[in-house]
Amino acid sequence: MIIFIVCSLFVEFPSEGAIMSPSVFEYILSIFLIIFSADVMGLFISSLCPSNDIANRSLPFILMVQFIFSGQLFELGDTLEKVSKFTISKWGMDLLGSIGNISDLKSNIPIEEKFFDAFEFTSSHVIGIWAILLLFIIIFSILSMFFINRIKAEQK
Repeated sequence: MIIFIVCSLFVEFPSEGAIMSPSVFEYILSIFLIIFSADVMGLFISSLCPSNDIANRSLPFILMVQFIFSGQLFELGDTLEKVSKFTISKWGMDLLGSIGNISDLKSNIPIEEKFFDAFEFTSSHVIGIWAILLLFIIIFSILSMFFINRIKAEQK
């Protein structure tokens, strides 16, 4: 809620969303899913590491992977495009761009049409990305519980 409130101070949200009107509720749910899936991923990474020090050292690398493979900074090749599908940042950027109907923006800068393919302004696209983020949450939660239970068993 804090992130959404801060954003709403500086940004005017579109009145029509892909699913709901006003789009504010779509943004709240989307930001929650993005943050929650990133938190669960962090929990999973922490459960893999034997100490806090190692977990803290690995986080900058994980963040760089998320930024680089989001596909928003530069165009990725075919192989790297497949890798990007396993990053939360790619789906989060696609989701926020879709809800904001970014493909409808007019620009003086010529942008290739394929850039806008990820930002489809339809309810099925938004719901599909929500489902992908929920899948991230479920998978990382299950893996975290598995590795935490394994650590507990080793300590006994």
